[in-house]
Amino acid sequence: MENKSSNKIIVLISLISNVLMFVVAFYLLIYVLATGDDPNGRLLSHFATTTLTALPLIAYAVLKEKMNVFLLVFYTFYVFVAVFLGASMNFYNQFENINYDKLIHVFFGYTTAILGLIVLIKTNKLNQSSLFFNLLFIFSFGMMIEAVWEMLEFSMDQLLGSTTQGVPVLGFNGKYLVDVGETMFDIISNFIGVLIFIIQFTFYTKTKKAPIMSFMIRELSK
Repeated sequence: MENKSSNKIIVLISLISNVLMFVVAFYLLIYVLATGDDPNGRLLSHFATTTLTALPLIAYAVLKEKMNVFLLVFYTFYVFVAVFLGASMNFYNQFENINYDKLIHVFFGYTTAILGLIVLIKTNKLNQSSLFFNLLFIFSFGMMIEAVWEMLEFSMDQLLGSTTQGVPVLGFNGKYLVDVGETMFDIISNFIGVLIFIIQFTFYTKTKKAPIMSFMIRELSK
């Protein structure tokens, strides 16, 4: 009973957080559309935030008690730091001095590894496969998502004129070019996130003494 009460409180906090982010981002979206005042080019970011914060609200309305609490909390936290703060609040540019973008890419890598773990759990492969296979799958899955993400960013920059892969600089040939280093550092950051998860998962598999990983697998298996 106590566990159910705790879960209800956690779910409520997560849903309220999504509502607040939705309200702020929606207001900013309407403001930009109405006034055209968007000096930092945040229009698409506000749209992304409103969409991504609305999804868990819709999901909860449909699933109710069946909604996975761990996924809801993790999703809410990721959207908060990566989309709401990073994109809508422009933290990626405002806090470029502390490499906020790269820190989020590390977190993104860890997140994609969790998605790989979910696939293994839902397909009943986690306990039936060797440690090597599980690690190879999680690593490959995480890096595949990062590759797809970078392709999406490249496509957006080409089609919409955005600068998600870096601001073009004037080259020696007189043409504006985007430094490939930005993309490579994103991939490396993602790799670090995946690697952190793999080390954590390996320690859990060998010792069964990793409480965070144990909790994660138990919650994702529900």
